[in-house]
Amino acid sequence: EHNINDNIPANTTVQIAAAETVSGIASFYMEATGACTVSLNSSTTPASPGAISLVANRAYAWKNTDPGTNPLTVNITSIYVTNPSGTAITFKAGFLIAE
Repeated sequence: EHNINDNIPANTTVQIAAAETVSGIASFYMEATGACTVSLNSSTTPASPGAISLVANRAYAWKNTDPGTNPLTVNITSIYVTNPSGTAITFKAGFLIAE
């Protein structure tokens, strides 16, 4: 299991180190206290599924019992969170790894 809980200052993009092997993810979620954009592995050319727009306090999530496949298709080395607002937000994510 890998959990993230980071403060994202106003009007910034923050890089968060991560090391997630997609094939091992049993479930994941990402959410923030304010609207933001999440990009995987690059802030300019994000890995699949592309830039993820989060709405305040609404999780973007998947678990292996959901119909359909994991929307994350590339191993994650970094998570970039862009906060366009004038107020700091908190970004949280969790990755449950299958054994």
